[in-house]
Amino acid sequence: MSGQIAYEIKEELHRILEFWRRLKDDRSGGFYCSVDFNLRVDREADKSGVAAARNLWTFSRAYHLTNEIDYRKLADHAYAFFVRHLVDNLHGGIYWLVDYEGAVIDSRKHIYLQAFGVYALSEYYLATGTRRAIELAMKIWHLIEEKGWNPESGCYREEFSREWEETDNELLSENEIVADITANTHLHILESYTTFYKAFPTKPLRESLIRVLDIFAERIYSPAGRYQKIFLDSHWNEIIDLKSYGHDIEASWLINDTLRVLSLNDDKYDKIVISLAEQVLITAVQPDGSLINEVEGGEVDENRLWWVQAEAAVGFFNAWEKTEDEKYYKAFADIWSYIREKIVDHRSGGEWLYGRNSEGDPLKSDVVEHWKTPYHNSRCCMELFSRLTR
Repeated sequence: MSGQIAYEIKEELHRILEFWRRLKDDRSGGFYCSVDFNLRVDREADKSGVAAARNLWTFSRAYHLTNEIDYRKLADHAYAFFVRHLVDNLHGGIYWLVDYEGAVIDSRKHIYLQAFGVYALSEYYLATGTRRAIELAMKIWHLIEEKGWNPESGCYREEFSREWEETDNELLSENEIVADITANTHLHILESYTTFYKAFPTKPLRESLIRVLDIFAERIYSPAGRYQKIFLDSHWNEIIDLKSYGHDIEASWLINDTLRVLSLNDDKYDKIVISLAEQVLITAVQPDGSLINEVEGGEVDENRLWWVQAEAAVGFFNAWEKTEDEKYYKAFADIWSYIREKIVDHRSGGEWLYGRNSEGDPLKSDVVEHWKTPYHNSRCCMELFSRLTR
């Protein structure tokens, strides 16, 4: 069965990457950033720093994994646009938003995006050996540590102006609140620093990674509820009753990836990895294998979003590898089957749907936008294929 699934995943990865190859902007650089539900491409839509970093990571990782020269060319194309238009050469860091030609629209700096810059540049370096990429990753890492780290509260700050004056966290807050601290930013710092450590291991970077692991263990993870506190105030108090199942299962396997890269064996962290996976399995998995989105204040959001399914597939497979408990392999196989049947867009020229509602109808949201990029689903396929074939 694993061999069949590995074949399916390889084929799906190729299909995803082919979809994004067709969105390559040969005139202005980068990739088009808007495709509506009817698969109409807006070639003059703005391009976000988040999408640009994720595109760079995706094709860099694809080349690193497959050694196919076409992916190297696409990674080079993504890198050229990223360093030419998203990097602020005066004040440092990465801009939030540019127009379709690369002119800056929103010059704010967010630590979440800076982390994705480190992530993408590190992967590009691992894939190509481009020295400038790792040097730029190092500069951004220093900025995150210098500007982002708050030793008084023991957290990473969130949002800044172009000149690195701290501002309210408007860009990464939602659910009608503004959060001083988010689990999401800390999770993607962990992810990016882990890839950076693969590319350029240093003692200070290792210490930073362990510090972020401790933040999760001591501040973000709730041992009583076995979930992550998503939005917090400056004193680490939860400001909304929210359980995000996609973020919980994503954190489970990303924390484990950091432990693996650091060769760190510690029950304190291992318990979090398995507890998050088990709680999501018990609470959020539906009879058809899919994962519901979240619960806020007791109100359940039953939408099956594309990224939540992708993260669950990797998270459950990781839990199976770690425990050899077959319930996790079954959950992985079931959700992969759901993805293939219900989330993959089987229309000609499609990629993955944004998701489906509780009745099973497609959500008619854009299939490409600033947050819907190739990152979650291509990473899911590359991560699973690597694990299934090693």
